[in-house]
Amino acid sequence: MWKLYEVKEGGVVRKNRQCPKCRNFLAQMKNRVYCGGCGYTEIKK
Repeated sequence: MWKLYEVKEGGVVRKNRQCPKCRNFLAQMKNRVYCGGCGYTEIKK
């Protein structure tokens, strides 16, 4: 859990991107990013 956040300038910042549909964290894979909540997927080039 603590790997997903970091403290910068006195505030907490998320490290991973958020899903544009449901605002969950996007999982980082080798060739894609994936949302486990809604199934949103982006293919990396």
